[in-house]
Amino acid sequence: MRLFVLLFAIVLASCEEAADFATGDKAFERGDYTTALKHFEPLAEQGNAWAQYALGVMRDNGNGLSQDYSAALKWYVRAAEQGHGDAQRNLAAMYLSGHGVKKDYVKAYMWLDIADDAGAEGATLGRIFTAKHMTPADIKKAEELANNCTANNYKGC
Repeated sequence: MRLFVLLFAIVLASCEEAADFATGDKAFERGDYTTALKHFEPLAEQGNAWAQYALGVMRDNGNGLSQDYSAALKWYVRAAEQGHGDAQRNLAAMYLSGHGVKKDYVKAYMWLDIADDAGAEGATLGRIFTAKHMTPADIKKAEELANNCTANNYKGC
């Protein structure tokens, strides 16, 4: 009986979390960033990768919050460490542009390689673009870093 109650509580919490995210997502889409933030922030703090990614986007673009690349980086990293492909792709974009981090084509390629494996839209083209700015040795290093990152469950990348 205890197991049933525990499983029911987990399912109920998951449903509530999904509903909160959906409410925040709808608010974000209509430009109501205050409401979106109200729903995303607690979920992100609890470890929800989609909410972490959403807060990263909001900070990266200044949607309803001041643009803050350091905060965007923090949220993208948290989501990326959970395998969130879009967050991984956006981390690569930060390394390509030098926003919030030192510009680094090797790190950008690494994250694009990982994001591509996760199926993130635009990662393949981003990797092709980035490779044009790299030596074959740089590409090899980035691919090794990507393999190590994936093997370590995206920690310490």
